[in-house]
Amino acid sequence: MSITTVPSPSVAVSVTADDAEPREPKQSTYVIAAVIITSLLFFFGLGGALLLFTGEVPLAVGVALFTAFWGGPGFGLMAGMALYDLRVHRG
Repeated sequence: MSITTVPSPSVAVSVTADDAEPREPKQSTYVIAAVIITSLLFFFGLGGALLLFTGEVPLAVGVALFTAFWGGPGFGLMAGMALYDLRVHRG
């Protein structure tokens, strides 16, 4: 004697296209976050170090603004793309 069972519609689980494939991370999110973070790190890190060692506020703020403006976005773009590439290749 064999018993056949049929699952009820409420138990059935549907698989959509979103569940089948993992979503790819957004490239712009990584780049924008990395640019902002590195600019702030350059500004506060270098500005704080110069203020601590020289005691001159205009020098510390000027050099910190210069490096945050020129170095922050460049390094942030490189770091953001490296993190994005690492995330995509590791899955």
